[in-house]
Amino acid sequence: MFLVWWTPKKLELFVAGALISSIVMDSPLWGVIRLEQGLPLWYTDGKNEGFTNTCDLDKWIKFYYNPLGFYPVWNTPSGLPNAAMLFWSLVGRSIGAGLLIWWQARQEKDGKEFSLVKLILRVGRKH
Repeated sequence: MFLVWWTPKKLELFVAGALISSIVMDSPLWGVIRLEQGLPLWYTDGKNEGFTNTCDLDKWIKFYYNPLGFYPVWNTPSGLPNAAMLFWSLVGRSIGAGLLIWWQARQEKDGKEFSLVKLILRVGRKH
């Protein structure tokens, strides 16, 4: 929100900031905070249907952020999200935020004004 007030014409920086914030919230830092508060993490060893509590951060990260893991990481009826979804969403958000920041800096360097809002409106008018 701070970036929207500071640079109201640069919505892309706000979007990049929101993406970065969500990356931090969904990162393994979340597991570290749980362990610091005395709360367990979970994983499955593949031998049973349920989840097993663990305090081993390394074991949990390998289970929870597996880029090829199509198994559920939460105990939900839908089986979503899966480990691959979590991993690749972090990668995608990181790339998206980086591209928005890079593009904004490039446009400013070239003396152009880039606006995500204008780009979306322009694309919307073409259809």
